[in-house]
Amino acid sequence: MWIDIRFSGRGHPKKMRFSHAEYFSLYEGGTPISESTQLDLIRTAGLEKELGAIALEKAKQGVWLDVPRPRPHPFVGGTQIEFLDDEWLAAMSGVMYFATRKH
Repeated sequence: MWIDIRFSGRGHPKKMRFSHAEYFSLYEGGTPISESTQLDLIRTAGLEKELGAIALEKAKQGVWLDVPRPRPHPFVGGTQIEFLDDEWLAAMSGVMYFATRKH
């Protein structure tokens, strides 16, 4: 799940929105699922909406690994939240912010 974030001048999330989702059939590498039938099933089942809401909540707890200098203006960026369908697999637990120049 990709989250777009508009940050305050101090680097705190000010406004966030769910941007888009990528789904993979393999855990390591591979290309995102692009078959429209599979994607339609995911969306009509409400999975994307539910995961997007959870991702927005998780994104609030993110941290900067390295704040860009000089700070971009506007200060925009985002984060990526990863979900795995097997609870026994180790997933990255921390949320890291990144800055972008677009928006």
